[in-house]
Amino acid sequence: MPKHPDFEKIYQNFLKRYGVEEGKKLYYAWLKKHSLDDTQSFESQKHKLIESFEWVSQLEWFNL
Repeated sequence: MPKHPDFEKIYQNFLKRYGVEEGKKLYYAWLKKHSLDDTQSFESQKHKLIESFEWVSQLEWFNL
């Protein structure tokens, strides 16, 4: 299936930054790591990339 235009831009940036072979490998590893579907819009999936800082509240117990 073709890539959504959002992901096509991201893919091209990976290729530009890392070269064709390495960029392709890193792009698909990035998709897999974050469970992203490049046939859907990035906007609808960007919540998957937001890091959770819930662990910080535990540090507050110790006044750190």
